Amino acid sequence: MTDDLVEALASTVPCVSVVDNYRRGFIDSVDSDQIDAITGLVKTLHNHGHSKLGYASWVYDVPTPWVYNRFGAFVQTLFQLELEFDQKNALNLKRTHPLTPDQVADEIVTAVERGVTAFVFAADHQAYQIVPLLTARGLRIPEDCSITGFDGIAPPAGQKQIATIRVPYDEIGRSAFHQLMHRISFPTSPRRHVLVDADLEMGASICRIN
Repeated sequence: MTDDLVEALASTVPCVSVVDNYRRGFIDSVDSDQIDAITGLVKTLHNHGHSKLGYASWVYDVPTPWVYNRFGAFVQTLFQLELEFDQKNALNLKRTHPLTPDQVADEIVTAVERGVTAFVFAADHQAYQIVPLLTARGLRIPEDCSITGFDGIAPPAGQKQIATIRVPYDEIGRSAFHQLMHRISFPTSPRRHVLVDADLEMGASICRIN
């Protein structure tokens, strides 16, 4: 939805947005705490010995602010840990230069040859799609490259659970309901952006290195 359409809808009925954060009008939003979750994920990789990390995503036909929110948290945490950020290891973030999954896999192989030992994917479905492509190119996951995702979806048949941020969808739904009740009772109260903690599930795709 465009901002104008959402604002017009919110002027008619009380609204709460789940995931997307609209900053106009009285539109509350509820989401997982993506920044805190990615921060914890990167720190976990660092605690497992990883010091050269990459970030990857897909390019979509619709706006995906969550891709860049998670990327921002990734870069922020690298600087907090005094780790190097190399733009060559940030894959498929420019909408004007989209890469296919096969091209992303090729770039990851090249990055591993440069010493990168882990890649954080913006979403689980991306990571699960890339793992077989990396395996076909001779990379062992996680021995040669640790792979992580975000969302907590079940792995496809024949794949192991990757390390992921498990989004608490039930709690997000409950929080959205409570926020909607608050908006109905107090229609002109300040707009609120509610964040719900999301937990790391280790899975089987992070390797400890020396």
